[in-house]
Amino acid sequence: MQTMHHRQRKTFLRLKDFASTHTDVPAVTAWGPFMPADFIEDLQDDIADFQAAITGQAGKVGDRKSAGVMIDQTVDDGMSIKRQMDPIARNFYHDRPGVLAE
Repeated sequence: MQTMHHRQRKTFLRLKDFASTHTDVPAVTAWGPFMPADFIEDLQDDIADFQAAITGQAGKVGDRKSAGVMIDQTVDDGMSIKRQMDPIARNFYHDRPGVLAE
């Protein structure tokens, strides 16, 4: 089962292939008279802009994932320090149960 993303990707690749193989729109075709003369150039520009947006979005997702990894690493470091300090604090405050209860 294909997701909407995969169907859109296939459509995009077909459109890109069309734009690269049809460099001009001849007037003799059935659809030629209904399209502007610069249709293919506009299509190729739009495809380039769309690809740049996809690339930018992919980079942002990667940045967000790496930020999540950094947060996880910082939390892990903090928990490791807590585990190391816990016995030290217990020994230091062994005769003050009120402080240990906090």
